[in-house]
Amino acid sequence: MAIAKTAAFAVRPESLARCEEVIRKFVDDVTSEEAGTRVYVSLRERRDPTRFVHVMVFEDEAAEAAHSDADVNEIVEAVATTWHEVAPAPTLSERSR
Repeated sequence: MAIAKTAAFAVRPESLARCEEVIRKFVDDVTSEEAGTRVYVSLRERRDPTRFVHVMVFEDEAAEAAHSDADVNEIVEAVATTWHEVAPAPTLSERSR
């Protein structure tokens, strides 16, 4: 059963350019290397370009676990501590049945 999730976060304005680079590479890596990830997109708010929402759909629980354990997440988490204005937290987590 597919698992759909979103995660919303904001970044400091001075970190925006670096954040965009890391997110672009992260999304490329996830979509090319994680077979069980059906959808992974990063969206940015028009009114406040420092706010992002990531939308992801995983094939099943195994695919979600594989994504969570992927090495690419370590890179993002290491850099993220320098850019987050607010702690990244899921705004929605749903299991599609």
